[in-house]
Amino acid sequence: MNKAQLAEALTGTGVNLTSEQVNTIYAKIDQVGILQKQRERIRIDLITKADLVKGMAINNVPGSVWLAQPGVSYLPDEAKIVLIYVDGELSAVQMHSPYAAGFRHFTDADADPKNPSSHIQRLIEDRAQDLADTEILRLAKEASYGL
Repeated sequence: MNKAQLAEALTGTGVNLTSEQVNTIYAKIDQVGILQKQRERIRIDLITKADLVKGMAINNVPGSVWLAQPGVSYLPDEAKIVLIYVDGELSAVQMHSPYAAGFRHFTDADADPKNPSSHIQRLIEDRAQDLADTEILRLAKEASYGL
């Protein structure tokens, strides 16, 4: 989150600050540390469509319910499905790659957690950044009360 984004987010919550006040708050926030902490909260599990066909449940929801979701019937059985957990709680089920045009399933390369440019790593980074932005905004709001 840059300074302009922080100022806009604060304004959206009813906190109006001068640019100097935003700069002061922004300088005190350890964004790198916050982002790393958020990454550590995330866990990724990979399953395949075949797992759902065999009856595997996700978050106590039967595979048959997941298979009935729009677009899932088009996935090949070997298609990877990404389960994103935050603090051990299921946060998202990603059936296709949001980084490829159209409704394209995750390939083995997309789902390789050891590949820093894989779609899985991008999902982790995007989710971690969302969590970090929320924490940065919370800290900035708290800091604004002392100004």
